[in-house]
Amino acid sequence: MVPWKSVFVALAACALLGMSLTGCGREAEKPSDLPDLVPIAAVVKFQGEPVPDAKVLFSPVSGKYSAAGVTDSQGRAVMKTDGTYEGVPAGSYKVAVVKLPPTQSAPQSSESLQNPEDYEKQYQATATSGAAAVQSALPAKYASFETSGLTATVPPAEGNEILFELQQ
Repeated sequence: MVPWKSVFVALAACALLGMSLTGCGREAEKPSDLPDLVPIAAVVKFQGEPVPDAKVLFSPVSGKYSAAGVTDSQGRAVMKTDGTYEGVPAGSYKVAVVKLPPTQSAPQSSESLQNPEDYEKQYQATATSGAAAVQSALPAKYASFETSGLTATVPPAEGNEILFELQQ
């Protein structure tokens, strides 16, 4: 006699495993209106030194798609459109850079860089919300698209790197 309960459990486990593996090894399906993406790395230095663990946020001057990345130990961030698709549409961007001290936590959606404008707004709200305000480890002006003075122009070419030299 076949133990149907065991067969059912095994089939259910296989189905769940199959559903969880569906996207493995493949990039998420891109929206139909997403333009071609240009591979871009943002390199952030503060007073000549690489800045690790900083969030680099690109907000389009015109266009729909923003991009973000997190710097590695060399201050280099691979930029991803909507936090998902590697590369950035060609165009002009306002740039903000946020680095939190190790003792402070990030705004609620920091692990999701899908919408840099929302992250920047959350950071700004948290940074001005009283005694427990979050402070950037970099000068505060760099944490806002409006005050950073940073811009990026992404040309329609391959393998670009954009250097941001931040000063006190």
